[in-house]
Amino acid sequence: MPYVANRERLSIYTEDGFQTSVKLPTSPTGNPSTIANATLEYLLPNSSTALPLTGNEILLNDRYGRTNTLRVKTSGSTSSNFVETKILLDRKDTQALVQLANEARRAKAYIYTNRDGVSVSKIAGQYDIININDTASRTYTAVNAIGTTVTNFGASGSGLVVTPGGYVTNPTIYNNVINYLIAEYGSLSETQRKYGFVQNSANKFMGKLGAKGFGMDGVSFGIAYLANEADAVAPDASNSMTQGWFGADTRFRLPVQLAWQSKDKKWLASANYAFERGNNSMGQVGTQLALTPFMYASLNESNQFGFTLAYQWSPDFSITGAYGHASVNARYDNSVMGVKMADAGDSAVMNSWMVALNFKNVFLKGNSAGFAIGGVPSLVSNSAGWNKDGGMPTALETWYQFQVTDNISITPGIFYISSTTN
Repeated sequence: MPYVANRERLSIYTEDGFQTSVKLPTSPTGNPSTIANATLEYLLPNSSTALPLTGNEILLNDRYGRTNTLRVKTSGSTSSNFVETKILLDRKDTQALVQLANEARRAKAYIYTNRDGVSVSKIAGQYDIININDTASRTYTAVNAIGTTVTNFGASGSGLVVTPGGYVTNPTIYNNVINYLIAEYGSLSETQRKYGFVQNSANKFMGKLGAKGFGMDGVSFGIAYLANEADAVAPDASNSMTQGWFGADTRFRLPVQLAWQSKDKKWLASANYAFERGNNSMGQVGTQLALTPFMYASLNESNQFGFTLAYQWSPDFSITGAYGHASVNARYDNSVMGVKMADAGDSAVMNSWMVALNFKNVFLKGNSAGFAIGGVPSLVSNSAGWNKDGGMPTALETWYQFQVTDNISITPGIFYISSTTN
């Protein structure tokens, strides 16, 4: 009976570069053969294909300098709901992926003939650590889709083949080490994926991919430092207000985020904080006074807080709410044509809010729509003489997206914002 997935799944693969066919040495020692050894293009030059594979042996860039990224898309998607994301890999990611593939092989039971012609029966629960030289030169015995026992579908030295013993028998010859590692896990049955050692390894791998800083048990934390390019790259040492990466007047932003997602992926919450000097990003999408509470943006030094809560009500409907608050201080005294507008230390406060509804498969499968309403970031108090907003403008937005093809969509929308008086 064919297997039918009871939930939406993701496909993970890589395709940038790494397209050369794999040719492996045939000697047990793993010494390079007389032909070009393309596998070593993916591994470090001093790697031995006769030793267990480790993540450090997988290059993060191919021989042409192209970045090795994972692509993530909805499994079994049609042209109307195709979604793809790219994820950059690091050394920890590749090591976690090697470990996941090893645990996937551990979960399976299979029979193979090694390079010496000896038949080996590998039982479930027993490790069969990945050794690229041996993995590519085995002959496997398995049952195909129609129930017939087949043999001799190994790579025979020309590539990498997924070990049988899972839900899917995969005789595809892989010339990409990372795709092969992912496929080892992908061939498992639902029961095998629930084995403790497999599940733990899968969680570690996905956790490595999902953190901006670090993540555990649905919680992630991220921090960054973003300096203005003109200030940081070309500091003017002859200027009394010397700049640079951390100069006295460098414009920069220091964002911090703490996020949580429930195990069923329905709830998502995040708390955000940012310290910013020289500009106010929150005000850049708000009123003019929110952008320049003290006449000049260069005077701003702000502490910004944001909170977001999202709920996936159903596969086709989600709701998101957000609130923002910022306290801005004046860095220097300021006057306009001799009239004082702000003293150093003067403060201003701004607020904003938003509620958004998102719908999938509206009228036609793959088409989506959304509606949002919110209060535009506006100044609610200002101890300086540069005034405050008379009220908070309301913004409304609605849109509908026609997905024409995988790569083309048309999204007409309506946007309205009310005015406010000072």
